[in-house]
Amino acid sequence: MQQQGWFKGIRAKLIGIFVLIKMIPLVLIAWYAWHASQQLGNEVSAKASNMAEAMLSSIKTVGKTVTDDSISALDQRSREAIETLTTDAAKEIADFLYDRDRDIRQASNIEPSEANFRRFLDEHSRKLYTHGAWKLAEDGKSWVPEKPVSL
Repeated sequence: MQQQGWFKGIRAKLIGIFVLIKMIPLVLIAWYAWHASQQLGNEVSAKASNMAEAMLSSIKTVGKTVTDDSISALDQRSREAIETLTTDAAKEIADFLYDRDRDIRQASNIEPSEANFRRFLDEHSRKLYTHGAWKLAEDGKSWVPEKPVSL
């Protein structure tokens, strides 16, 4: 009987040693893995939140820069368009005045008579287009003639 008691004692000791060597470290490793995954999850959440805030700040900065650049470019383009219109109008007025100056010089060189002046005026006359009154269109974005234009 003593052998069975001793055998049971060795078996219990072996099971105890097995539990000590295998099970306790396994439980400790599982607890450590669970704790590390919790900590990793918390760190990932915090870093993701910080990244989202940084990206939002970057997006706002880029948006403001792009908007300011677009406004500046549109202002520059508008200024150039106005300058072009003004320059073109001034050139057309100057051309008109130069033409009238040539007409006056040419008229001063003809022999004064009604027939000569009539001939001169016939050669230098053209139809004058007069537009009618205009009104704001129904959509409020453009102007339209009050009466249809007939040519």
